[in-house]
Amino acid sequence: MSKIEKRADLQGIRGIAIISVVGFHFFPDYVPNGYLGVDQFFVLSGFLMSMLLQNSSDQPVLSQVIQFYSKRFKRIVPLYFLLIGGSMISLYCKFPEVSWKTNKEAGKRAMIFMSNRRRTAEEDYFQMLSLAIDIFTHTWSLSVEVQFYLILPLIYLLGRLFSKNLQYGYYFLIALVTCLAASILVSIAIHETFEKWYSKQGLGTVTLVTLALVMVNLVLLNKDEIMDKLKGAKDYGSPDKMTLEKAARLNHLWNLNDYGSLFVPACDYESRNSPFGWCRHKNLSGSLRIMIIGNSWAANHGTMFHQECGRFVTIGDDSGPTGDLIYEIMRRQMKKLIKNVGRKMYILDAMPRPNIEVIERIVPMIGRGIGRGDIDNLLVNHTLYRTARRRYAQLVNDCGKKCVLVDYNPVFWNSTTRNFRFYDEQGLSYFTTTTHLTPRGIEHNNEETQKTKVQKIAHIKIDAIFM
Repeated sequence: MSKIEKRADLQGIRGIAIISVVGFHFFPDYVPNGYLGVDQFFVLSGFLMSMLLQNSSDQPVLSQVIQFYSKRFKRIVPLYFLLIGGSMISLYCKFPEVSWKTNKEAGKRAMIFMSNRRRTAEEDYFQMLSLAIDIFTHTWSLSVEVQFYLILPLIYLLGRLFSKNLQYGYYFLIALVTCLAASILVSIAIHETFEKWYSKQGLGTVTLVTLALVMVNLVLLNKDEIMDKLKGAKDYGSPDKMTLEKAARLNHLWNLNDYGSLFVPACDYESRNSPFGWCRHKNLSGSLRIMIIGNSWAANHGTMFHQECGRFVTIGDDSGPTGDLIYEIMRRQMKKLIKNVGRKMYILDAMPRPNIEVIERIVPMIGRGIGRGDIDNLLVNHTLYRTARRRYAQLVNDCGKKCVLVDYNPVFWNSTTRNFRFYDEQGLSYFTTTTHLTPRGIEHNNEETQKTKVQKIAHIKIDAIFM
């Protein structure tokens, strides 16, 4: 078997491809077609793999295949699983919890080299929120490569029976660089330590190292499921038995499973894989119909609407904006919708948002003895919502009797601290880090509306709810 000499022309093509891809990622305005470097890698890598197989063509077929897969295994698999493990550790340490679930699913696909399959509605939703960027995006190319490895030797061996042209397949390797200087330093460190060491080991040792990394990755990917098994059920049960540790765990789980909680059990969805779009609530027999239109908060309120047909508080404000473009858009949209409304259109009024970076600190701050009023001051974001409330008040005024304003301020207002309170006495948060109501938040809303006896619709029998 002759040794393949490095070809300067191919190295030059490789360099051009790398510069193109890096330029596209860092300077897309100046290198808009840099993604074509990926196509260069497709052609170049397929050519190089064919050269490797051709160079060992004098060996027996079985030995040729074993040698091919053995070299690919040693070159890729240990480093690949080390990368996944390191990525999962960085996910738990540096990324918001709302991104964990999506990235854990992406990590599971990366483990079996399936990162190049089509995105689901859930992944697209979190991508839109810019909260769960897939840290395993770069593994799609390696997934294509490994999938190609599975068929390349067969294609090559069959091609030898006919002509050399049939030996060329599709193989590519793309270097996805997020920070060039950092990636160079990391690659040098790993090469000088881990890679040099295991490259000198036999196949048995490398296999054991790989199995150990696989086990570590599986534990990291299923960390929350394992913790649930060790610490018991997810239900928070009686508030009297609540501990700060359990409250912190539940707040974490609600953030982690925020997307799944948007599904309404009583809803028949047009799209089975997403809580967004149209759905029809089941098991209703009244004569009236309600349509709910909105963003993810509409889905978040689906169960509440099904359980109870609307308690609300109307907060009026006669002063309206003048020359307000945002308000004009709101008013035009209201005029379009009100034409199709038979009786009432309910509009959810603005309320303060929680500061999402403080939500995970609620329980630790309570544990350190920080006053509830101080926690409220840190947690509640009072900016902008008053302007929004003035717009909604004017919108309802312009709409007339058909429009009713639904106000959450009394539900979350704490008269003792004269501020909003977004958690209960045990530290259970009413909001997730994507500002959706948690199960405890929905329960609190029902409790408060029952206690305050605010203005409400009499128990109307509903035939259908559309979302």
